[in-house]
Amino acid sequence: MKRAVLVVALSLGSAGAWAQEPPIENQPPEQRGTGDESTTSADKPPADTTPTPPAAENKPKPSLATTVGASSPEELINHVMPGGFRVLLHGYFRAPLRLTFADRGAGQKPGDAQYNIRTPWLVDDDYFHSGFSYTRLQEQDWAELYLGVGNKWLSGEIALMGSLYSDWATPLIDHQFGIAQGFLTFHWDKETPSVRFKLQIRGGAFWDRWGYLEEYDTYMFGRTHQLGVQTRGEWSTRRFSFWLLQGVGAHLDDIQANQGLTLLNYVAAGMRFRRIFEVGVYFNDQLEQDKRQLKEIVDANMRVYGVEARVHTPRFGHFYLAGSIITATNATYLSPALEVVHAYGGRGITENYLGTDKSENGTGRLYNLAFEHRYSLAELLRSAAPGRLHSLRGGDLQFTWFGLATYVLSKQADPDPTINRNGRTYFKWGAQLAYNALSWLGISLRYDRVTLDSNDDANGFRVISPRITLRTHWLVDGEIYIQYSRYFYGDRIALRPGQVALETVPDTDVLKLQAQLIF
Repeated sequence: MKRAVLVVALSLGSAGAWAQEPPIENQPPEQRGTGDESTTSADKPPADTTPTPPAAENKPKPSLATTVGASSPEELINHVMPGGFRVLLHGYFRAPLRLTFADRGAGQKPGDAQYNIRTPWLVDDDYFHSGFSYTRLQEQDWAELYLGVGNKWLSGEIALMGSLYSDWATPLIDHQFGIAQGFLTFHWDKETPSVRFKLQIRGGAFWDRWGYLEEYDTYMFGRTHQLGVQTRGEWSTRRFSFWLLQGVGAHLDDIQANQGLTLLNYVAAGMRFRRIFEVGVYFNDQLEQDKRQLKEIVDANMRVYGVEARVHTPRFGHFYLAGSIITATNATYLSPALEVVHAYGGRGITENYLGTDKSENGTGRLYNLAFEHRYSLAELLRSAAPGRLHSLRGGDLQFTWFGLATYVLSKQADPDPTINRNGRTYFKWGAQLAYNALSWLGISLRYDRVTLDSNDDANGFRVISPRITLRTHWLVDGEIYIQYSRYFYGDRIALRPGQVALETVPDTDVLKLQAQLIF
């Protein structure tokens, strides 16, 4: 009982300490989404934001977090747990407020306002339906919370997930996922003077993710949506690390939607050299053989082959290059066991790329190529000229450029570019310049170009987005930012059918205020 009281006291003490921290800035998490791809910085508030110390006799007592030396809420709680027993707590949430000011045009009655203030109508803001148009500039709300217990050898977790927060919006049941995952993980490792071996076995309902593109919040090789089991082994020396992963699982059928039970088999392997160079290869196989009476379901399958490489250098930045091939046969009848390249399952592949009219129920191929290059002036100076690092005054200047291309081979071939999906190339790229003036303050400017058909210039759009961000990395990674986005559309860009009743023209000006947290 005393131990439980101490846990609560520590939690309350740390919450009070968090509330005193300065506000936050912008380095979007993985998942975005889930947050497990992001890196945690140990930056402290700059000297010019620290208040002048009071007289010695009036000095405040150190916070509980400082006393126990914790670096995260989870670690703080575990300082008082029984030996070997740990509480697992991590998650992510984002809460964006997006507004547009739409001119009502001429002919307004006296006393009426000239502008409508409402949620924007856009083509790039729906994670599941925007497809290749999705840019991540206009994310919608999302939250996920992982709770678990464990020790050195075994841990169990459950995940709560949902979107469209019910306190500010009318709740929709299909946005509230409830207890979305539950899984058990066994850990074992053996270390000798020259070699270390790790083994992990996981079973239950869980995600796995490969080929993550942070700027577009999608996956080159897939994110699983399954219940199954996987095994991962890693062998490491001082210079090299090798890993191998294999798993099997399934996604339940949705007979009303004509989607059968889908089996998933996947294998991946990789190598890393001195944290400078990494390479990985991936293979995912989905199979559906679940015919039913009075239903249209036929046998279907989809496979993903992929390879990626990363290079990390302080002087020249961080490079990422990935390529994948997706083959599909009757993909529309697969349940969504795998989410890949802005498509949720085989039906997403059909709707977003292969076509729903004449593609033989989603039969065809996709060839994908992605790149990303991040460059940091602070890392360059730290490596090449440490004596000049002070000129940045604790800040940093970063440049990122990125892109994704998809070439489609589909049975849906037509001379009309609005119908044709065969031989069609989708391409988007962007660049961002960010200046982090202080550890808690940054400004950035991002440019995006999206082309939905390289042979149809009118079927594309551009976006320019300046942003001001406040952030903190104390125990948690959090940020609040304000962003303005200006859209420039080609003549053939329109809202999706049925997206907004009686409307086809998307908005051009969007103001967004977003808070988000990784913990």
